[in-house]
Amino acid sequence: MFTSATLKKLILGNVLFFSISVSAQNNGIFHGSISDGFAMSCAGTTSVIAMPVHLVSFDGVCNDKQVQLSWRTASEINSSHFILERSYCGTRWEFVSKINSVGNAAHLSGYSFNDKLDGTNRRAYYRLKQVDNDGNYEYSKIIKIEACQREAIDFSIYPNPTQGKINFVYNGNPSQVQYFEICNVIGEVLYTSNQFETSLNISMLPSGVYFVRLGLIDHSLTQKLIIGDSN
Repeated sequence: MFTSATLKKLILGNVLFFSISVSAQNNGIFHGSISDGFAMSCAGTTSVIAMPVHLVSFDGVCNDKQVQLSWRTASEINSSHFILERSYCGTRWEFVSKINSVGNAAHLSGYSFNDKLDGTNRRAYYRLKQVDNDGNYEYSKIIKIEACQREAIDFSIYPNPTQGKINFVYNGNPSQVQYFEICNVIGEVLYTSNQFETSLNISMLPSGVYFVRLGLIDHSLTQKLIIGDSN
C-alpha cells in the first residue's frame, strides 16, 4: 500500500507506462501487485517505469513423461532472458533452464521448453523470471501441472521356472484389470479370466515357454513363464 501518492497510467503504442509520485512519509516505497503478466515493484520519489515485457500467455501440458511449457510476449524492450523455475510444493523453487529472449520486439514472440520430470508422479508448479539487460527482473504468474507420469507398475511371477503352482504379484489397482490370460508361443489362449489371479496350478500344461498377460484399461503387461519337465 502507499499513502499520499498519485498513480497515473498511460499507454503509448504497445508500451504501458506508470507514473508514480510518492511522498517521503512512506519512505518512497510503492508495493506492486500481480497482473496477468509480470509482477512489478519500484522505489523512488518520482519515477516513470516502462514494463519491458508484455507477457500474454504462459501454459503447460503433460506429454508422456515430460511437461511441455510455452509462453508468448506481445512486445519486448531490452529483455535479456527468461529463467524457468519449478516447485513441487509451490514455495521452494529450483532452477530448470535459462532461455534467451528476443530482446526488442513490437510483435508476438513465442517460446517453448520441455521439462523432463524426476520420475515421481506428483504435481508440479512453474513460473518465469524475466530478466532485463540492466539486471532487473520480474516474475510471471504461477501455473500448476497435475501429475502426468504413469506410476511404475510391477507384475511378476514366482517360482519361474515352475512345475506346478505359480504365484503372481501385481502392485497396481486390481479394479483396473480387464483380463488375465496364459498363452503359448503361437498365441493360443490356454487360460483366461476377467480378474487378477494371485495363484494358479498349471501342472496340466506340458513343459515349454508360455506368456502370462495382464490386460489393463489402457495397456497390458506381459511376463514369460517357463514350465520345466517334471522328470
